[in-house]
Amino acid sequence: MKCPNCGGSLSENDIQCPYCDTFFDTYDDDYQLGFKIQKVNPEDDKINILILLISIITPVGLTVAVVYYLIGYVKCAKASLIAAFTPLVLAIAGALVFGIAELIKAL
Repeated sequence: MKCPNCGGSLSENDIQCPYCDTFFDTYDDDYQLGFKIQKVNPEDDKINILILLISIITPVGLTVAVVYYLIGYVKCAKASLIAAFTPLVLAIAGALVFGIAELIKAL
């Protein structure tokens, strides 16, 4: 291993260069989750309409969003979350509106 600052020779366990006293990270960010994170090409992060439609079912949508997020497809993860929560929010809003309307009629 070489120092990124001076090019001096280093051992695997060094946290500071013995030649130029530069500190550096001793861990690889890619392995901090326990597995190597695949680098994603931004062009591949396109929203899949079929997966988006399946994501309307909230538990499936949440699972899809988590999987997409873990593999690095952030745009797809956000779209799946929106698709998963939209019917849930609409159902709650509908229940509130129509529930309140029924209460008003009863008075």
